[in-house]
Amino acid sequence: MTKPGKLTCLTVLVILASCATNGRDFSFDDARRIRVGMTESEVLAIMGSPTNKSVSLDSELWMWIYVSVGPFSPPDSKSFAVNMENGGVVFINGAPATGSANAQP
Repeated sequence: MTKPGKLTCLTVLVILASCATNGRDFSFDDARRIRVGMTESEVLAIMGSPTNKSVSLDSELWMWIYVSVGPFSPPDSKSFAVNMENGGVVFINGAPATGSANAQP
């Protein structure tokens, strides 16, 4: 391989190595549709599978977490969580109000 070819490969590898994404991107507009009393299947239909579940004796915490960093775009991170008991939503945490500084399309 020629020297310019090696340099191109090295540059591509450095750029790829500096990119990182964790979780599946989700919409705060979708998160704002979640309501206390919704069933697990209703939440899954809107949000998809959570990134993480934490299970205790009588409840589950479902979390959607997304983090993305890269050399050509600003870092992005967001999270949303719901507490489930007996197959339904009992508490919602993490979706900023429409129009707030943290709201994202």
